[in-house]
Amino acid sequence: MTSSHALIFFMKAPRPGTVKTRLQPQLTPVQSRALYMALAEDLLAHFRAHRGSDSFIYYTPPDGEAEMREWLGSDLNYVPQQGADLGEKMHRAFTDIFDRGYRKAALAGSDIPLLQPRDITTAFDLLDDHDAVFGPSEDGGYYLVALKAPQETLFRDITWSTGTVYRETCRKAVQAGLSLGEVERRWDLDTITEVRRLWALLNDPEMAGHAQALPRTRQVLAEIF
Repeated sequence: MTSSHALIFFMKAPRPGTVKTRLQPQLTPVQSRALYMALAEDLLAHFRAHRGSDSFIYYTPPDGEAEMREWLGSDLNYVPQQGADLGEKMHRAFTDIFDRGYRKAALAGSDIPLLQPRDITTAFDLLDDHDAVFGPSEDGGYYLVALKAPQETLFRDITWSTGTVYRETCRKAVQAGLSLGEVERRWDLDTITEVRRLWALLNDPEMAGHAQALPRTRQVLAEIF
């Protein structure tokens, strides 16, 4: 433990046919895997250098640690996800992090192409005055959640993978008397429409900075398109 803050990334072992399956059949399982891996590699390139935070990869399936280490390197902390559904897995990850002594933690997926270190910094700052901070996504869910203590109620009895996830979570927070903060709304990459949206963005001269920040992703998309 080198910091009081932790970054948690939920990831899957990069096995063809198990990652980014909603991009198929428009993309092949191999293309979907390549894009998944590129997004994660670009993301971690940004956050490895995030000052003041330790990075953890909570992975699935449980036998995937060797694959994760071979793929992403041994300088990260690897922990298997535990729980029956996404909510329980997130709650257990936060509980584990706080049991390790961290004072603040932020959890995100690996498929948010425009996620920025400032999103994490802002979320940690907002935790000074809020019980939880979320990054809402355009599809009705959220791409980021930051806490300073376990909050199981936020993750229990949620209809996951629907457009009501964030609304349900906010309702539970209000019922529990928790104060919420928000960082910038963003979008994740789950459908072929979003893949085309990202490809267009990376080819827009006014968005050159994003193209430079996502070199692996741009390379894979160039091969696909």
